Amino acid sequence: MEGAWCLTFRSRRGFAAGTLRRQAGSAPLTSNVGPFDRSPVKPHKMNKFALLFLAVCGASIAATDPNPFPFDRSQLSGWWGESYNTDPVCGPENLKSTMEVSSDGKRLQVRFDRRWKTELGEMEGISADIVSATARTLVIRYENETRKKSSGVPVEWELVIVAPGVYRWRETEWKPSAVNTVVGIRCSP
Repeated sequence: MEGAWCLTFRSRRGFAAGTLRRQAGSAPLTSNVGPFDRSPVKPHKMNKFALLFLAVCGASIAATDPNPFPFDRSQLSGWWGESYNTDPVCGPENLKSTMEVSSDGKRLQVRFDRRWKTELGEMEGISADIVSATARTLVIRYENETRKKSSGVPVEWELVIVAPGVYRWRETEWKPSAVNTVVGIRCSP
């Protein structure tokens, strides 16, 4: 990026006035008001625009997450069906589910369209901790997981978005290219 935005203050008739301009080669944000400025700046009469600008800039800097969640949650939008054979995935007899990543990126909530018997019991949905994430994968550990890895710790599953509206499952202990027989298909947006 050529240059940077520069906010400067000048004293004008006893109060500070701010201007915002782009300066080539300047520091990202500078001010000529400081301990060595002898201008009679009176903070209680500071320009409202300058205060508002500083508040907005400060809030946007503070709100910037240094480690944003890499997985785009919209990839999981809609109702999903899972295919194990040649039957229609989105047919009325096949279980459908929705998946939602929590706002903090730490949990995955899966809701079924009806009660369903899983390896963990009969339920209407299931929750999982998100162990890690990339742009197209979520590694999860189901709540109350009883299956164990060879190391004795609970099994972790990787949901991999292999194409828009298509996912595959793999256990994290398997070789990287291995997946199970389940193919997840988005049935509706």
